[in-house]
Amino acid sequence: MLRKLKYFLIVGFITMPLLAAPYSGEAQGRRATKTQKAADKKKVKKEKKYQKSVKKGKKQHMKLQDKKVRKRMKRNARKNNKNNKRRNKSSKRSIFKRS
Repeated sequence: MLRKLKYFLIVGFITMPLLAAPYSGEAQGRRATKTQKAADKKKVKKEKKYQKSVKKGKKQHMKLQDKKVRKRMKRNARKNNKNNKRRNKSSKRSIFKRS
């Protein structure tokens, strides 16, 4: 009985680590690095997406700025046009007054 118990203990202590090896920390470590790599990939992808959106936002902002500039130019052109018309009218009047 004792001999059997000793035998099982010795055999158990030798074989258990061998059986458990694939599930030991080393394998988990490898799995962990895989998941870490995947997580890093995801992070990189997210960062790229974010940068793309930032770029898009900047583009949109510049478009808006251009739009505002064009609008301002049009407005100024209209004002100038009105002013020029007024000036021309007064100068025409003065010509007519002289003759």
